[in-house]
Amino acid sequence: MNLETIIKKIGSNYWINDIDELVILLKNYSHTKNEFKLVTLNIAKNTKKKRIGKTLNWLVLGLILNQEKTIHYLTRNGIFRIANFNYNVTFLKKIHESIFRISKDINLTPVNHNFFRSKTNFLLALTEISTIYYAIKTDLERHKKTIFKDLLAIADFYFLYNIERKQKNDPSKLDFYTKEEITESISFVLYNILRINNFDPNCINRINEKNIINNKYTSIIINSCLLKKCIEYEILIDSFGYQCDGENKIFNVKASDPFLEQSIQHGWIYTVIQQTNSHINTISQYKDKALSLETLCDKIYEKIGDQILIRKKEPIERLVLQIPEYPPIFDLLAKDDFFLEEIAILSEECKEMFIAPNEILDFKVKEDLTFKDILIIHRIFSFLRIIFSKYLDKHLKDEPEIVFRSLLPVYKKNTLVELFERFIGKEKSKYYLDLFTWDKENNDLFDLQYRPIIKIKDHYILPTNILCKSNVFRNTLYIIRKRLWDKNKIDPIANILEKSIKKQGYSAKTNVEYKKNGFKGDIDLIAQIGGTTFICEAKNTLLPGNLFELRTTYDNLLKAKDQLTKFKQATQSPDFAEYLSKKVGWEITADTNICTCIVLSNRLFSGYKIQGHPVRSIFELAHFINEGKIKYHDGNKYDLWDGANFQEQDLLNYLVKDNFHKLHYEIMTKMIIPFPIKNYILNMHSYFANYESFSAKLQKAFQYTKIT
Repeated sequence: MNLETIIKKIGSNYWINDIDELVILLKNYSHTKNEFKLVTLNIAKNTKKKRIGKTLNWLVLGLILNQEKTIHYLTRNGIFRIANFNYNVTFLKKIHESIFRISKDINLTPVNHNFFRSKTNFLLALTEISTIYYAIKTDLERHKKTIFKDLLAIADFYFLYNIERKQKNDPSKLDFYTKEEITESISFVLYNILRINNFDPNCINRINEKNIINNKYTSIIINSCLLKKCIEYEILIDSFGYQCDGENKIFNVKASDPFLEQSIQHGWIYTVIQQTNSHINTISQYKDKALSLETLCDKIYEKIGDQILIRKKEPIERLVLQIPEYPPIFDLLAKDDFFLEEIAILSEECKEMFIAPNEILDFKVKEDLTFKDILIIHRIFSFLRIIFSKYLDKHLKDEPEIVFRSLLPVYKKNTLVELFERFIGKEKSKYYLDLFTWDKENNDLFDLQYRPIIKIKDHYILPTNILCKSNVFRNTLYIIRKRLWDKNKIDPIANILEKSIKKQGYSAKTNVEYKKNGFKGDIDLIAQIGGTTFICEAKNTLLPGNLFELRTTYDNLLKAKDQLTKFKQATQSPDFAEYLSKKVGWEITADTNICTCIVLSNRLFSGYKIQGHPVRSIFELAHFINEGKIKYHDGNKYDLWDGANFQEQDLLNYLVKDNFHKLHYEIMTKMIIPFPIKNYILNMHSYFANYESFSAKLQKAFQYTKIT
């Protein structure tokens, strides 16, 4: 009997009414790959047409056949994503309420039962979210003649002055959001403008400076930020196991495991601190060795600023940026040596991506276009941007209308290509434009921080501040979906750890493949540190820029957890331990103490423990093994090792007893952020770091010396 035959045996058109019969018919049934694909295709097709009965039919069928695969399909493909329904959650509420109601009848696991319960509550909290969406559409229609360029100018202005969030408690105020969140939300609004059929391409020539100056777009930006936050919380529930509970129109989103949310927030804080320190140190190291682009622009602006910033009267009064035909300027911008600011960026990226400067600079991004070529183009726009900011500093207060009117240069394609050609050649110039341009005709992902150049018919509009201040290396790699390290090379994380461990006099081996007793796979690093066998699974991912990218890192975390759990289980067999001993070259027994670790290329989730497997950043773990000391801004240097040399117990204290990270988690203070959705409140439960007591905790836990 196949699946088609089973379906025909069901008496009702609505299989949810014959759950008992369906469960009996499918008991012990082993479906084929094509049959499950048929189920998922029908779920998607009927969901798209909003057919409640048929969607439920196929969804119930999928859940009975395989709960995990069905839910993974739904969440990973965004089948029930609220944005796909224009934020009208009526259909979605009926689907999730129905499944939650029959969850016991179809034998949902407790985890999956809670998933549908949380989704049902979450959608209930979003009952009135469509009113926010339609408020945005109303504002778009009201300001349709100028809103495209107006919002683009606002986003670029935020990046020009590095305007950051000022408070963390009230999301109904604009200063709650970071410039990146605001720009991402504006990207969402602009995309909705660009994809409409009657889009007016002449909008690139129109701007309403008074609306910008008088904050007429505050509500549309805040509403867009709220929608984006709801999408983020939906992903947290779908992919991170967060739960949603509540009643009486007040609902709460929180992590099932509080340490998960703490590890994410701690990771962001830790990343900013380390990157800021790295930037300051690099600037200090090279300030007397490299020319600063900012300093150069100061001098040029004083001498020939009026030749770079041209005031034009027609068709409207505005400032036009151009590079004058002045050979020394072109020579400086085309030089092979890097400016101080570029060295700081390059140094940080090389550290974060475990690669030498020449390797990343020569990396071919598209055809012959390299990262070095991209940096040169960004240098041109940085030069123009800084010059323009010199004018702004003096005239923004007196001439705000002209400033906003001039903020977004518009070019014809030939003009841009001719400018770029002088620095990197014609073909590479075209590749650059193809890479960083969003074209309405191609229907690509629209995000101003990834593709900041917007093509409207034959013209290109450039928010230069967003272009220059976004992370060009990371964003480019996400666009092209390439790794700096090919599969034939040893992963740099495992390589770094191996060197660190061997430097301390212990045995280590990378990329150990195994196939024994039904267990098959590979482990990135195995080391013997005293009587402990140290097992590491390394995951090399880019630093996430949004929650979708964070989900990729988390997926890698889950994969590493499964790999380590399987391998640890295999080592309990004496003959596998003997087999492994021969593979690595030292003795491992079935009763050997095993210490595992998931090692990530970024600092997120550091300190988290998943099914007993500690998670650490490669930067921190390598530093711990190499030096065992940390400096803190209280003026002390702390010893994380018990003695003068790195020993087995130090590793166990650090990973198993968690003597260092538990201090970080102890200072994570709970906060509740209320998101108003008309008459409903959606509270996000999160954490912030309260560092007031951290120094005292360090002093109590570790030996330390005063830094002289």
